[in-house]
Amino acid sequence: MVAEIAVFLFIISFLNLLGLGKRAATHRWFWYIYLCFFFGYAVYFALSFIKKEWRTYAVYAASLFLLAGFAYAVYVPSEKQWPGVMDKYNWESFTWIQKNIPEDAQIFYWYGDALQQGAVLYNAQHIGYKINPEYIGKAIQERRVARVYAFGLADSYAAYLCDATPFSYGYYIVNPKTRNATCMKGSSVITPSVPYERDICENEYHYFNAQSSNEPLSQYSLIVRQALLEGNMSEEIYRNDLVSIIKLKQTGVDCIGNITLSTA
Repeated sequence: MVAEIAVFLFIISFLNLLGLGKRAATHRWFWYIYLCFFFGYAVYFALSFIKKEWRTYAVYAASLFLLAGFAYAVYVPSEKQWPGVMDKYNWESFTWIQKNIPEDAQIFYWYGDALQQGAVLYNAQHIGYKINPEYIGKAIQERRVARVYAFGLADSYAAYLCDATPFSYGYYIVNPKTRNATCMKGSSVITPSVPYERDICENEYHYFNAQSSNEPLSQYSLIVRQALLEGNMSEEIYRNDLVSIIKLKQTGVDCIGNITLSTA
C-alpha cells in the first residue's frame, strides 16, 4: 500500500505537463519522501543476499555508512562548479563576483533574459536587485536617461528559521538579508518584497547584459551603461562577450553623462 501511494504521488508531480501547473510541480519538493520507501527497500533487498550470521553486522555497517554520507556536505570549489543550463558568460561573471566583490555589497541587475528569475542571481552569492522593466519603458517613452528607477529584491529572500539560542529558534530579518543576518527571537511575518525607487548614482555595482530577446529594454540598459561611463564617476571592473559590470567610484553624486535617446 505504501508503495502504491508513493508511486501515485510521484506521478502527480509530472501532471504539470497536462495543465495542472504549480500544484503538480509542488510535489517535486517531496520526491525525497516519496522515493525513500524504494530506496529503503533496495537496501533491504541488497542485505538479504548476505549470510544470516553476518546480516546484523551488515545492517549496522550500512546504517553508519548512509548516515555518514547524508551528514557530510560535499564542498565543491567555485572554480570546479558548472553552470548547468546557464550560458557561460553570466556564469563566469557570477563566479568573478563571488571572488572580487565584497560580501556585503549589493548588485543591481539591469534587464537581461537570463536575469529575470531571482534564483539565478543567487549564484553570485550577493544580495541582488532586479530592475523593474516598467520604469525602463517609461524612460524610453520620455526619450531620456533617468537617474531614478525601481529595483526589486531578488525573489525568495524570506524569513527563514535560525538558531536564536542552543535550545530555541527565531527568524532572520526579512528584507534584506545578508550572510551575517541577525537572528530575531519569536515569529516573523513573511511579506513579499516590493520594488522601490532608487537613484542609480547611489548604487555602487551595476550588472549589464548585452543581449536580450527584448531589444528595446536591452538597448536602453546599455545606454545607461554608456551614460555611467561617460559621467566619469564610474569604471568598468569586469567585462566579457556578454556581461559588463560597472562600479561607481563615488556614490551620491551626479554619475551620468549628458545623453539623450535618438529619435530615429
